[in-house]
Amino acid sequence: MLITSSTPKFNPGEIVAAASDAIKLNLGVNVQHPHPLASELGMASVAYALGYQQRVPQEWEIDRAVMARGMATADFSRILADGISGVAFHSYSEASEHKRFAKSIELRDFRPTGWPGVGTDLELELAGEGGEITYGYARLVAGSVLLKLSTYARAICVSRQAIMNDQFGAIKQVFSDIGASAARVEARLVAEALENPAVLDDGNPVFDAGYKNVVASALNDASLAVGMSYLRMQLTPSGHPAGLRAEHLIVAADLEFQALRLVQDTGVNIRVTVLTGLPEGRWYLTSNPEAHPTIVTTRLQGTNSAVRVEGAKRPFGFDGTAVRVIADLGAAVVRRDGIIRGGL
Repeated sequence: MLITSSTPKFNPGEIVAAASDAIKLNLGVNVQHPHPLASELGMASVAYALGYQQRVPQEWEIDRAVMARGMATADFSRILADGISGVAFHSYSEASEHKRFAKSIELRDFRPTGWPGVGTDLELELAGEGGEITYGYARLVAGSVLLKLSTYARAICVSRQAIMNDQFGAIKQVFSDIGASAARVEARLVAEALENPAVLDDGNPVFDAGYKNVVASALNDASLAVGMSYLRMQLTPSGHPAGLRAEHLIVAADLEFQALRLVQDTGVNIRVTVLTGLPEGRWYLTSNPEAHPTIVTTRLQGTNSAVRVEGAKRPFGFDGTAVRVIADLGAAVVRRDGIIRGGL
């Protein structure tokens, strides 16, 4: 239903107040306590209300002219972006399978930030007869890596026809695809970080047989067993056996079926995730990413998601509106223990 100045319930201020909720509802996004008018509105009504606020229509003006004036405003772009954001966030989250094994780290800004190596000597000891407790120390050790963010963005134009015809289905699909695209970019960054990790600040590579984090064998039950034992025996920066349990098996696309069958046949409690950016035959084994992060993704501090949707200035001469989708992304391997690289 198009609500205009000829509609008894027309109130431009209330329509604008309900606009974001209305767009979310039409896109299938869950809204808690939506504005009472939201369920009756579409984009065309919102554009009309904004056009009315810009200038009260003259008697000779047709409704489409008022709508065109409204959709050209920065407010319409902002409202549309706010309504669409949930779709992009959801598709990004659903497509981010790598989040299973990669810990998300917030960075304060876009400057490279060090992830320090931390050595501890804090194993519990038997207290002395008088209750004496010895001191242990946490200290920085060599082996840190720089974390950083890079910005990926695209401005999306939404046509006048799509807005006036309330084509929510098509718009939802476009921004769902964009959100999934951000997840693919981040997954590619994760794969690149695994295959070409930055040299740590001690000057040594991340993966080396001397660190018990390389199994130069094709994926099978024997090589998986070796990887699992290596996670237990790897030494922490302080020289203690890490004792880590294998939780995630990350494989190239050609190993997906084999990995799933291997885990099922052996009965091990390990989750399989495919990372399409890996070369054929490559596999990785990692421990719990929250308790012992090895692969991290980065996002800007204070944001709910690596992906955000904002209003944008439409191109000159374009008949419609525009919004932009921005993703601040990064990935790195931050330690040598807690991860195994496998494959020939």
